[in-house]
Amino acid sequence: MIRLLTAILMLLATPCLADVRLPKVLGSKMVLQRNSEVRIWGSADAGETIQLTGDWLDKPLAVNADSNGQWEVRLPTREAGGPHTLKIVGRNTITLQDLLFGEVWIASGQSNMEMPLVKVSDAYTGIQDGDQEVKTANHPQIRLFQAGNVGSRKPLEDVAPGPEMYGIPPARCEWMVCSPETVPHFASTAYFFARELHRQLQVPIGIIDASWGGTPAEAWTPLAGLERVGDKAAVEQALNAPDQGNQPFPTRLYNGMIHPLRKLKIQGAIWYQGEGNTPRADKYRELFATMI
Repeated sequence: MIRLLTAILMLLATPCLADVRLPKVLGSKMVLQRNSEVRIWGSADAGETIQLTGDWLDKPLAVNADSNGQWEVRLPTREAGGPHTLKIVGRNTITLQDLLFGEVWIASGQSNMEMPLVKVSDAYTGIQDGDQEVKTANHPQIRLFQAGNVGSRKPLEDVAPGPEMYGIPPARCEWMVCSPETVPHFASTAYFFARELHRQLQVPIGIIDASWGGTPAEAWTPLAGLERVGDKAAVEQALNAPDQGNQPFPTRLYNGMIHPLRKLKIQGAIWYQGEGNTPRADKYRELFATMI
């Protein structure tokens, strides 16, 4: 019994070591912005050495996690193409496979962006010829990522699946190859945008859907932006409304769905929203510019 208690006490006294972790938006099958310098980041033990080896790099890159266990590396990319492999080694090893270099875009807004290709509910009835579009959606160089519908009082460091929304299942929060199996519940406007870009540029396209139907622009605007435009009511609600992840209160969707993506190198963003602000349309010009 004494030996057992001693062993338990020794285990309790041993510091818990943390595996190297990446945010969900960094994963196999993703697209990295071509001809650029992209950030790869994550967490580990404080002071732990993290080494990155890419099949396109001349030599490995290394960094030490800071006192909070956070680390970040600037990674050069090359011409469009792939697939590539990136190995991240600390206490454990993470291997990202089937990476492509190309164009990366974020698609955000409300229902006109979120509407999937197929019918999922009376709210989202699908698009014209949706079934046929799904059947022909074989585009291995288009990669899809959906951020879950999550609001947060505080800025988050990672996206999450969120609840079912208007019949759309919770997001998988992982990169997927565009195919008839993966595209039906994806944002249709985002998909068609990515497809057109791919046709015109002939390079891989990574498209991230971070949209939520029925939401006003205030929900997607950082707190500092609401303060800048002098919207005291929105600021008050952003600070004091209950921390309910399924409610699009002011600032909360920025915190839960955009802030986690802020380090990702992108070519640009597309936005499809405005109906939620029709009761105060005269304020939209300044609000929209501030949000951007």
